[in-house]
Amino acid sequence: MITNLTQCYHCHRLLRPQEGVQRRQVVTGGTVGHVRWLLLPFLSFPTREAHFEWVALCPACTQAYDAQEHAEQVHNGKKFAFWSGSLIVIVSAWVLGAPWWVTVPLAAACTYYGVLWEVILAGLSLSAFTHFCLHWEVGDYPRQSLPLFAVAIGVVLWAKVVTWRRHTAAPVRQAQPSSGTP
Repeated sequence: MITNLTQCYHCHRLLRPQEGVQRRQVVTGGTVGHVRWLLLPFLSFPTREAHFEWVALCPACTQAYDAQEHAEQVHNGKKFAFWSGSLIVIVSAWVLGAPWWVTVPLAAACTYYGVLWEVILAGLSLSAFTHFCLHWEVGDYPRQSLPLFAVAIGVVLWAKVVTWRRHTAAPVRQAQPSSGTP
């Protein structure tokens, strides 16, 4: 009987087909080179190129690889949310009439306290309220809009503090012993 054995790319363990060989596309190497610029051929810039291949992995290495890939995707998503959310807060506050030297620290503070998207939602709610109820645009009346935006941010921070206090003050429940044992 001929058995087709494969070796795990990461741990180099021999794998039998019954074990459930998994295949993933991983970085197997890379090259570093130099490219010359077309207009100024005496300038060269370093380049990096990664090589990907489909490899066989054992179930344990597959699980570790998938967990690492998921963690990278979550990290990249958080970076995108941070930069896009910061840009939205900066532009929104700038449209309301706040100077740039106020909008950038505002975005940093919102990120630090974890209320970036809540502040964006509050700003959009404020804009909708002034448009539909007061019949004016926030960008046209910055002297009236900026204090309303500050109040909206204050309400968001107040709600965050109340939620935090409730979370930290909640009593921890103890597990009840079962009544079936004497």
